[in-house]
Amino acid sequence: MSVASPSPAHALRAILPEDRIHEGERAARWTVGDHRAAVVALPESVEEAGAVLARASTEGWKVALAGAGTMLRGTRKAPDLVLSAARMTRVFAYEPADLTITVGAGMRMADLAST
Repeated sequence: MSVASPSPAHALRAILPEDRIHEGERAARWTVGDHRAAVVALPESVEEAGAVLARASTEGWKVALAGAGTMLRGTRKAPDLVLSAARMTRVFAYEPADLTITVGAGMRMADLAST
């Protein structure tokens, strides 16, 4: 007898807090092509994103990657999970004299400019 894998939202609760797992109406704006996202994960760190992707790999989930969710490209098949970098906006290093900055993958250009 096989045991069914938990839904992505249920499984992700072991990795992310509830407020960073969107499903249902909370996931509605994360449409990928013609496919409305069933579950959206919003990690805040590279480590959390890695843990989400590791679980997705283990479970065989189809994952669509999204920055802040403003330019989602279509896919032929609906993803099981959208992984968004929207909460990964930390400034890691800023050297004004060198004109260099290192930021998280979800940093928007307008926010970067104001920094």
